[in-house]
Amino acid sequence: MINVIEAAQAAERIVVPKGDDNKGCIQAFQEVTDIEVPIFSDRAYKAVSQGREFFLVKGKDIPRIVSSDRFSVDVGLTGYDSYLEFAGVSAVNLAYQKVGRPMCEFALLAPTDEAERTVWLLDNSMSPLQVETSFPRLLSGLAATSDLNITVLNDGLSGSMEIMPELSGIRLVADLVTKGDTARANGVTPIRKLIDVYPVLVVKDGSQPETDSPRTYQGIDAIDQTLTARYRAIDDPSQSSYTIRQMRDPNKRRKKVTEEAGEVIIASCIGTTEELVSELADSVLAGIIDLKVKSEGRLGLGAVIDELIARNVRMTSSGRNR
Repeated sequence: MINVIEAAQAAERIVVPKGDDNKGCIQAFQEVTDIEVPIFSDRAYKAVSQGREFFLVKGKDIPRIVSSDRFSVDVGLTGYDSYLEFAGVSAVNLAYQKVGRPMCEFALLAPTDEAERTVWLLDNSMSPLQVETSFPRLLSGLAATSDLNITVLNDGLSGSMEIMPELSGIRLVADLVTKGDTARANGVTPIRKLIDVYPVLVVKDGSQPETDSPRTYQGIDAIDQTLTARYRAIDDPSQSSYTIRQMRDPNKRRKKVTEEAGEVIIASCIGTTEELVSELADSVLAGIIDLKVKSEGRLGLGAVIDELIARNVRMTSSGRNR
């Protein structure tokens, strides 16, 4: 496994973020590497210091730049939100390390006058709540591993989430929150913190995952562990999350599996590729919740991945095309 800090200390070309993450990221970088980042002159996106070249780019672009062979870059410095939005829960050619202190948090926000009811709906509604965000991949990953009863909208928005409840009628958004001043000024309030956003170092990692294990995708075990914990809480009356309530009621589980299968068909016929991905994820989640109960907590997403890998092995070993 590549040592990210050592890679950063040996780097000759480093990209750093413009905007709100700039100060926090640079401070963390200097603390862990003992390398001083030079001050960029007015309107210049490049600065040189002690044989190293530093470049200013948008934070969201940095993981993609580091990952691609098209760009001559050794190390990138960005926010954890930007890394996860690009990489999801797994990036086979990137390594990262959180450094420093949290710069902000990624949170759910709702109109202030509806905040209490929205919190109740998150925990009790049988229908998922729609959420607008400019970080759809990040939010979808968090929803899958933290029992959030939401549907993530992927409208290609890139900011100003605080005003979206008024513009779109969607009552729940997910965005970055530092002090909350912008949220308050636009009539919304944070109702649930999802993650702290740290500075992260990202470097290209050429090592390949082992090919004989279905567990190299990092999120699989996390999802199964979350669902196992929910299953173990079925008989605890103090626990009443959306997933636990589904696990307790076979009729609710069957209804959910049927509904999500229908949504996949609709998305396949008339939806976008992004909508189809989202609906497939919802359908798989509904199915593995049912599987977790039917197997008395033993099986989950990992078992489904195991089966797909086994089928692929059988097909390739037999020479069949499918």
